[in-house]
Order: sequence, then structure tokens, then C-alpha cells
Amino acid sequence: MINEFINYGGIEMRWTNPSLVRGILSIVFLAVIVAAAACAAAPVSAPAAPPQAPPASPQATTPVSPGYTVNISNKAGVGDYLVDSKGMTLYYFTKDTNSKSNATAAIVQVWPVFYAASMSVPAPLKAGDFQIITRDDGTMQTTYLGWPLYYYAQDQAAGDTKGQGFNSVWFAVSPTGFMSAPAVPLPAPQPKTPQQYTN
Repeated sequence: MINEFINYGGIEMRWTNPSLVRGILSIVFLAVIVAAAACAAAPVSAPAAPPQAPPASPQATTPVSPGYTVNISNKAGVGDYLVDSKGMTLYYFTKDTNSKSNATAAIVQVWPVFYAASMSVPAPLKAGDFQIITRDDGTMQTTYLGWPLYYYAQDQAAGDTKGQGFNSVWFAVSPTGFMSAPAVPLPAPQPKTPQQYTN
């Protein structure tokens, strides 16, 4: 049997079979080198950026208080205007005259009439300024200071005013006056009748 001292990588070993020792040490040394190389090549992940909050949506309209049949809202470019209890814009038609709707059946498909059986409004609005008229087709419609009130079918949400200025004859209703002169001046509100709302 042959004894031999082997110094491999600073380690002195005595083994009866030097070739076997050298082979084992070579495998271990290679494994260490490969592991070290793998650690050095592994990419270092950058710390994740903190999540960003979504941008705040601009509030185009002033929220209306619930509980009123008709309320007042405000929007840049429109000013104060009347809305229903859900915040939907109310319009008037400049071709209407003397508390009479001149909107035909085809028109009211796009501009549905507004009607409320009772009226509750905030100051400075007055329930007595709202009246009920009977249209030519027998249906009821609410008026404000003699002007029949309408919706616009393209308005889909509270605060929409897509009908404002449409064809220069449709306008959102201002609580203090009208944004366009009527085709024919309307008379001043008459004394209350059974068809008028009460305060």
C-alpha cells in the first residue's frame, strides 16, 4: 500500500490512493466555483415602487341636496341651472309660447317632458313658480315661470348638460332668468289655480 501526503488548496491529506483524493477534491472545488459564479450573476431586484393613487376626478358640478323635486346645481360655463331630484338637467325650448309646449311627438322622443305631481324646492326657488299644463296629447308637463320643462335624452348622468345651446333653441333653465329670449314673450305668472303647485 502506498501512502502519500497531498496538499490541495491548503489542505494536507494523507490517503492511500492519491488519484482518488485528487478526483474528489477537484469535484468539490469545481462545485464551489460554479456556485460562486451563479451568485455573482444573479440580478439584484430593485425595490418595488410604491403604488400610486389614481388621479382625482375633477368635480364639474356642485352636488345637489336630496329630497327636493327640483333643485339648483352649478357648472362652469353654464352657471346655476335647474335639475330634478336625481341631478338631471332641466331644459326649456325657446319655441314654446305662453305656457304651451310646441314640441311635437318626434321632438319629445329626444327631449322628454318633465312632470312632477307635487313640488318641493329649496330657496330661493318658489313652488308657486312651477305649474302643470296639459299637452296637446293629453299628458301632463311641469313648467317654470311659464316655460315647459324637458330632459335631453343624451344626458346620461347627473351633471350632464349636453343639450345646452343645442341648435340655439334648447337651454338649461336658470333659476333667476332665461339664457335666451323667448320667441314670443311669456306672460307674468298668473294667480294660483288648481293646476298650480302650492308652497
